[in-house]
Amino acid sequence: MDVRAAQRQHVATLKLSGRFDFDAHQDFKRAYEPCLAALDVREIRVDLGGLEDMANSVLGMLLVLRERARALDKQVRLTNARGPFKDVLENTNFGKLFATL
Repeated sequence: MDVRAAQRQHVATLKLSGRFDFDAHQDFKRAYEPCLAALDVREIRVDLGGLEDMANSVLGMLLVLRERARALDKQVRLTNARGPFKDVLENTNFGKLFATL
C-alpha cells in the first residue's frame, strides 16, 4: 500500500492506494502519527478512493486511529469509499462511527 500525506490548513489527508491489509499497518501508522502530533490539525481525512483491496483487519486499524484522534480532540473522516469498500463500511456501521464525505 502507498500512503501519501498532505496538510491544508487544519485538515490532514491520508490518500491510500493499493492493497490495505495488516502488512501495511506500520506504513499507515507512520503516516498518521505526524497528523496526530500536529497541533494545528483538527481533522484527519482518510481517502479510500485509490484502494484496490482492503482486508478486514483494516477496520481495527481505523478504529485505533479514531480513538487516538478523539483523545486529542481531532476528528477522523473517511472519504471516497466506493463499491465493496463502501459496502463493508456500511455493513459494519462504520458510518455511525466515522464522519464520511
